[in-house]
Amino acid sequence: MSGETESLVKTKDGTIAPQYYDIATNKYNYAQGRDGAPFVTPVGSHQLKHGLVSVAAAGTAVQLPTLPCREVTIIAKDINTGDIFIGGTGVLSTSYGAKLKADSAITLTVNNANLIFINASVGGEGISYIAT
Repeated sequence: MSGETESLVKTKDGTIAPQYYDIATNKYNYAQGRDGAPFVTPVGSHQLKHGLVSVAAAGTAVQLPTLPCREVTIIAKDINTGDIFIGGTGVLSTSYGAKLKADSAITLTVNNANLIFINASVGGEGISYIAT
């Protein structure tokens, strides 16, 4: 078999990584899950990441920070008086993926938190997030 002559993919510490053999390229490649997320997360990256994001001016989309992850839970602040809109770049009150009322939440499966944008119907309101 041609796959027997190719080297297995290894991590930085030398252990063999989850992989598959691609017959078209005659190489082993890292096995990845949905949207490129790795099946095995590197040591030390199992920590929860969290933060707060506010929309200074209503109607202005704000991007979440760059955080490699598997999923992000977004929670509308409990003191919000208006709605929070969740979506991609350019999210608006008329074009969004999800609308959150105060203290409600949504979990999104993404490989980076920066794929998510928020907007608000009231300036100064926002969200907290937890990324894994």
